[in-house]
Amino acid sequence: MTKYEFLDILNTQLAGQLSSSDTASHIEYYRNYIDAEIKKGRKESDILAELGDPRLIARTIMDTSPASHTYGDSEKYSASSEDSYFSDPEPLYSESSSGRFRKRSYHLDLTTWYGKLLVILLAAVVLFLLFILLGILIPVAAVIFLIIFLISRFRR
Repeated sequence: MTKYEFLDILNTQLAGQLSSSDTASHIEYYRNYIDAEIKKGRKESDILAELGDPRLIARTIMDTSPASHTYGDSEKYSASSEDSYFSDPEPLYSESSSGRFRKRSYHLDLTTWYGKLLVILLAAVVLFLLFILLGILIPVAAVIFLIIFLISRFRR
């Protein structure tokens, strides 16, 4: 995992759970910490291994934050483009330590409001299609069974 992946996952986990300014301050804290440790001569991979899973860090931040469920705040984070971790995005394809290229993957976080909404909408579409399918199949099946029944009655 790279610094940008770490910060992206942390940002994704905190977005919508904390105010935008709180999320930005936590992201900046970890970005500055990683940069400071790199300047001390440590490897990025060692620093990230020491920090651990960004999802667990985000969960800890949300659990300990008094305003963790404000869901949307009109505050904006104002930083120059040099200060933001978004200013140096990781490419869609990156070279791993083994020399192979790997595609950066994205995932949908179902713990956010839009993830939950997507699941609800998907379930509604599946139920709708199921009712449409059953609405077509039941009358067709009834007609087929009626025809089979009448044919078997007239053969006797």
